[in-house]
Amino acid sequence: MEGDLAQPNGSTVRVFCQNVAKNALHVDALLSELRNKFDVLFLQEPPWQAIRRVPSTTNRQGDEIVGTPKHPDWLTVVRPPTNNEALRVLAYVHNRLTWLCPSLRRDLIDHRDILILSLFSEGRTINIMNIYSDDQHTVINLLAECAPTLPACILMTGDFNCHSCEWDPLVLHHRMMAISLLDTAARLGLELTLPINPGPTFLSHDVELRGSVIDLVFIKASELLVQPRRLLEWQGPLDHIPLASKFSLPSELEDFKRVSIAKGSDAETQFVEQLIRGI
Repeated sequence: MEGDLAQPNGSTVRVFCQNVAKNALHVDALLSELRNKFDVLFLQEPPWQAIRRVPSTTNRQGDEIVGTPKHPDWLTVVRPPTNNEALRVLAYVHNRLTWLCPSLRRDLIDHRDILILSLFSEGRTINIMNIYSDDQHTVINLLAECAPTLPACILMTGDFNCHSCEWDPLVLHHRMMAISLLDTAARLGLELTLPINPGPTFLSHDVELRGSVIDLVFIKASELLVQPRRLLEWQGPLDHIPLASKFSLPSELEDFKRVSIAKGSDAETQFVEQLIRGI
């Protein structure tokens, strides 16, 4: 990836977004290779499967532990599926953002296809959304209904499964569902922002089908630093091309400095000694 999106910066948040079609190997690769390039990974249709077995008193082979791929550099933020539902949205937040207390906001909306991630500091809340909308436009309809009660957001991105000439030059129509999506985004303080390198975001493995644009980025205009970008080099074996976006933190958060003592340093030794004497 080229340009500003790849540069670490304490005053910005870099977001990677892709429908990963339940491919655990691809997710493992993303967690390892992107840990120095992105702060948040928003995934749609992530894997949810047996990752290991633990000793059991009832099963010789052990009980299965079910979940998603893990990596020590990333915090997993997920609403676990219930009633045998498929997992639709998931976020990985890099450990360098823990000072912003990343939180899954099920109190704002509790749905398997919507993940609202909030970042907190100094009395400010930053909301970003990961979306998967099926071919019945379930989430687009739900967002239109809930928009009056949802807080303002800085970013909304994901797989919207919605076609329109507004974001795909090969589409000739702009129907009610697309109009509803744009209207909802506006009510949340967001604008459709197209990639700086335009092109399809979905390329079917069926070579007879043409590519389409169904993965979108909506961002608060005042926080936009660079145009989103399609990351063709990170598509992997999947049919969705990932999108990268970047937004700035409010200035009062940029000035916040985390005070810490380096592990193994002389300062740490002195601090522990003072603590022991104090106790």
